[in-house]
Amino acid sequence: MTNYGVVGIGLMVAPQLYTNVFRQIEAILDKIVGYLRRAGYPGAEVCPYCGEALGEDRVELTESGIPFAAHSDCYSRAYAVALQKEENERRKPPRRGMGMLGGLLGILAAILVFVLFFIWWDFAALAAAVGTLFGGWLYGKFGGKNEPFRVVFVAVATLLLLGIAYGFCLYFSISLSGVSGGVVQTILENLRNDEAYRQSFLLNSIFLVVFDLVGTAYNLFSCLRARKKISASMRRVD
Repeated sequence: MTNYGVVGIGLMVAPQLYTNVFRQIEAILDKIVGYLRRAGYPGAEVCPYCGEALGEDRVELTESGIPFAAHSDCYSRAYAVALQKEENERRKPPRRGMGMLGGLLGILAAILVFVLFFIWWDFAALAAAVGTLFGGWLYGKFGGKNEPFRVVFVAVATLLLLGIAYGFCLYFSISLSGVSGGVVQTILENLRNDEAYRQSFLLNSIFLVVFDLVGTAYNLFSCLRARKKISASMRRVD
């Protein structure tokens, strides 16, 4: 196993070496550390917050489970900053209206992708991932707060709007082919009698849900990670 974490002051890696593979990693890390030392980069003898040499006022800390040493005052300031950032985020207005607008614009882009894929390959479900990921990103860019509502709205809106877009694609593909009779009736008959048509419909429908869930899982992970309190992982080791 290897203990690692991305913290407010950088990337920390603490390999726990049990096999030859990790011994090789240790050798590689030693070479990297040696190169950085020769280049004049400071190591554990300086405070990672301010860059000054550690003295008697040093304290042992952990952040995200990674142990290190720093100045007591520097740690106190960093902890206060983390608390203030978390409080600012908590007080941030949801701005769901603007967030939903951004999400819908991202989903509209996914609809365009869906239509193009349908025309070219007849398989367009991948656009669901585009809708959830791009829609979730634009939700935040338009000022929407990173909250569970963002994840749920983008997931439901993507699935609903792409489902409607798929219905229109099926409708116009039949109507433009010049078949006689009702378009909807023709679609239903194709689903009953045409194995290839039915298989294509099922694949698109099933994978619309699958790719929507994939994008939603990423959005949920991103939401939980962003809402995780940094201060909760900052501890003094007394």
